[in-house]
Amino acid sequence: MQFLRFINRRFLINRYVALGAKYSLLITKDEVNNVIFYYEDGTSEIGKIAERLFIHYIAPNIFLKAGKSDGKLFFVFDGSMGCFVYRNYGTMVHDDFILKGAAFGISVNPGIDFKVTPNFALNIKLGLLLGTVNRMTMDYRGETLYLNDTKENISRFDLSIGFYWYKKKR
Repeated sequence: MQFLRFINRRFLINRYVALGAKYSLLITKDEVNNVIFYYEDGTSEIGKIAERLFIHYIAPNIFLKAGKSDGKLFFVFDGSMGCFVYRNYGTMVHDDFILKGAAFGISVNPGIDFKVTPNFALNIKLGLLLGTVNRMTMDYRGETLYLNDTKENISRFDLSIGFYWYKKKR
């Protein structure tokens, strides 16, 4: 199961430039049951490996639009630099753990708006979020472990298709 949510608020400076804030949330989970774990002392145990992953991204955002005001095709771009917050809630055998981390991130989203009618447009946008968590902490069996040598690539590629409703000019 995977869930993806975007919130992108904009405040127009002029017809072609807007400033705002961007929030993105990725939620995914996975579980494998009946896994056999072998220990160094020769014993084994059957359990599961499960995880629920939450990746938040929040950043100030700039939106640019280029094209003729009377045209039907506009090139759009929004970009931002902000912060990723990484949380992985998991289970190994019968013990729960939490991996936590944060990272600097960059978001780049070029696309096109195609006006179907004077008030209605179709938007196609490619999105790239880039970020790598370099340091994490792991809460496991009542202890906090510092994982300074662990790297987790949390980048992703998105394709979105949307519809816009334009207000009539007065």
